[in-house]
Amino acid sequence: MPHSLLARSVGLRLVPPSSTGDSPITSYEVTCRPYAEYRSYVKDTVQRFSVTSVTVTGLQPATKYSCWYRAENAVGRSGPSPILKLTTPESPPGTPENLSTVSSSAGHVTTFFKPMSPALSHGVLTGYQITFNATECVTHQDCPCQQYNCSLHGSVSFHESWVSNSISLSGLRYLTQYQISVAAVNRAGLGQKAWIEFMPEESASGPVNRVVAMVISSSAVKTKWEAPDTSHGTYPILCLR
Repeated sequence: MPHSLLARSVGLRLVPPSSTGDSPITSYEVTCRPYAEYRSYVKDTVQRFSVTSVTVTGLQPATKYSCWYRAENAVGRSGPSPILKLTTPESPPGTPENLSTVSSSAGHVTTFFKPMSPALSHGVLTGYQITFNATECVTHQDCPCQQYNCSLHGSVSFHESWVSNSISLSGLRYLTQYQISVAAVNRAGLGQKAWIEFMPEESASGPVNRVVAMVISSSAVKTKWEAPDTSHGTYPILCLR
């Protein structure tokens, strides 16, 4: 009978057979077999023990098993014990796979990742958590005196109504290196994070408007203009030439 059940192990107390055939029991072979719907990614677990209080390890979280054991002595093995059915509890998900990013416009990036497989979900997925942080500012080659503030960061969470395997982020600063992480969530908690770095594409500024030049001395001209519109983004102007 089980005396403990964790996501990846089960503790069992084995009952010796009533008759040993005049030869002492030397070991017990314990088998835990996943139900048919799990067998594409979960294998049988078979382990031998010399005691009757045992812990079977190597199980898969959130999986239904049929477990039994056989006693062994010098003569051979006994028939199987009555089958014990159990379901291991969930554990936090594994790491999302195949992260990639695609920039579709300035300050906008879409991150794609492979849908979480049953072998990695370790239970019923309830969503994903996305975090992003600016990790490094890059000085513009034409205006080395100016640099961006690298404080932009944030997080986005998607819950069970969200079924896509991609997420779009906007309002990011160009010339800034970002690090984005994706982690799956199930009822046991937050899983392991996968990381990727990217830099949003920049776009050229729009034209300045209504340029007016006024001569203020024989060696100086004062120039005024209207700032470009924001149709190319809302990023700060680095310099004017």
